[in-house]
Amino acid sequence: MLKIPSTTAVASACLSLFSGLALVACGGGSGEAGDPPAATPASTTLTLAGTAAQGAAMAGAAIGIKCASGTASLSAGSDGSYSAALTDASLPCVVRAVSADGKTSYHSLQAGSGAATASYTVNISPLTELLVASVAGAAPDAYYTGFGATTTLSTATVTQAVNGLATLLAGVVDLGGANPIADPLAVGNALDQKIDALNAALTAAHTSLAELTSAVATDPGAGDAVKRLVQPVASSCASLRSGKFRMISPFEQDPPWRAHVLSLNAQTLGVSVFDGSTGTLAADPAHACSFSISDDEGSVQLMVSSAGVIMGFHKGGVPITFGLPEQTLPLSELAGTWNLIRTEALDDGSGKLSMPTEVTVDASGQITAFAECPGSGACTPGSGPFPTIRANAAGGFDVVEGGEVTDRVYLFKTESGSKMLVSLSSDGKAFNVGTPKKATALPTVDASNSFWDFSMTGKLALSAPALQAQRIVSVDAANQRYARIFTAAEGAALDRVDSFSINSPREGWRTRAQGDCTLKGAPVNCLGVFVLPLQGMGITLNTTIGASTAATSRLGFSVNAP
Repeated sequence: MLKIPSTTAVASACLSLFSGLALVACGGGSGEAGDPPAATPASTTLTLAGTAAQGAAMAGAAIGIKCASGTASLSAGSDGSYSAALTDASLPCVVRAVSADGKTSYHSLQAGSGAATASYTVNISPLTELLVASVAGAAPDAYYTGFGATTTLSTATVTQAVNGLATLLAGVVDLGGANPIADPLAVGNALDQKIDALNAALTAAHTSLAELTSAVATDPGAGDAVKRLVQPVASSCASLRSGKFRMISPFEQDPPWRAHVLSLNAQTLGVSVFDGSTGTLAADPAHACSFSISDDEGSVQLMVSSAGVIMGFHKGGVPITFGLPEQTLPLSELAGTWNLIRTEALDDGSGKLSMPTEVTVDASGQITAFAECPGSGACTPGSGPFPTIRANAAGGFDVVEGGEVTDRVYLFKTESGSKMLVSLSSDGKAFNVGTPKKATALPTVDASNSFWDFSMTGKLALSAPALQAQRIVSVDAANQRYARIFTAAEGAALDRVDSFSINSPREGWRTRAQGDCTLKGAPVNCLGVFVLPLQGMGITLNTTIGASTAATSRLGFSVNAP
């Protein structure tokens, strides 16, 4: 029978918990005489050192270090350098540098796991800020705040982010195999010159580091939408960036020109196309983001939306062109229900008819529903089986039905995630323009904007673009309605008030009923229209309510002006 010394509380607790174990497992003097003392684990020292720089050294920056276990705070030297030794700290770690004036902060990180004596170079710069956003898929500040014992970070993940950053900046900043975290960094050396090149590229692109960081955090893969943010912009239009554009002309009869690729240098306004021909855009000196260019078929006015989409109005030749920044996007980006305006040639050859439609696509590219919605009532659903959509190596997607390609679809996505598509039928008889189905919000009273406005009848007669301005004069939240007044216009009457219902007759649309307008306070018999804002694009489409013939059909376009 074991006797428990009543004066040894630790031994008592040990025996009561582990009564079947040898007492040597407990402390408190229960070992045999001559046993060696328990070994004390050797402490480890984790050293993180590097340079904080934003182009110039971040002299005196406040450096904060947070590891899975262990923290440190210190100040950088006059050259931006720092070094911190953390006892018994465990990887991974995140590091932050806050400028001496408190206005700027950048972040960096060190991958790994566990405690060990080791030394690492961890620089902190605009380049590492982008890397942290990519690794975290979140704002670097939020990642730093939430960093702790459960955070994991592998070397492979950081390597992938470094490679992704090199791809993102290709053609703008040549990282050339450099590692922004671990390579030597000092004012004027090779890595510092790459930071300078990034800063210069952002200036030329009219993009802030915060904007680019946010886009990378939203899309850690740094897709084509994010890459656009580092491309130079035109001096007369902050939304026109260098790059390739898919120029889609629905009424072009020559197949190679129906959806060709145009290359643009936004700084020189020089353009080139697939057949080797070149030209130069002429900026409109009176209106920002408006350009013109002439070709064999006449003059073309190009209006650039706030998202960088080009709308072309042809004074000769084919009537309209959509210029989407060229991107390679996965098929899954088409998943969801889309609000579209479909314009199709009538069987009797009398012209074109434009009509609201809906189409639903799953992530594999299978169209699962289609409906025509010409009036204010319920849509008329089509019957399956429906076509499928697949990627086309030459760009865009193919709609396939019965083994035949019936349509080509081109998709554009902004860095904030807004999307629009334009599709062309293979026989040249139809096209669709649309955006994902999503509720719109009411505007605010006194909000105002300017926009280019033009339209096309079912007989392909066009009205020339007119620059107009509007102001919201009233909002009725209870009935989801608002009214606007035209405050300026080229060739149009002022003091006209139009009233609209939002998310009517379906989500994402707005409706102006026939006659729901006044001019100088007197009723005027304006057309009833369904309006489709391409949300996030700065472009709005509209079509006549209930049109059933080419004579009654109308397709209108509005492009927001700066």
